Amino acid sequence: MMLTPSVKPVFAMDDAKKILGDAVLRSSDDMIEFTYNDVKVTLYTNGSLMFYHFTDLDLATRYCDEIRARISPRMKVTI
Repeated sequence: MMLTPSVKPVFAMDDAKKILGDAVLRSSDDMIEFTYNDVKVTLYTNGSLMFYHFTDLDLATRYCDEIRARISPRMKVTI
């Protein structure tokens, strides 16, 4: 499942990678793949978060808010 913010957030991928630290599995200029609470997630430059093999919308929304709060306090998911 992918959740995308209604307004494109402003954040630097390099900064996000540093903040996510050891959880990062791989990254490029366009994405950062990492684990969060044992879920594989990919963050894209538009602020979208892709959850792999995960279908709990309420929990994914909470995880989005937690992840985005770490990366950029102004990011908020809207469904």
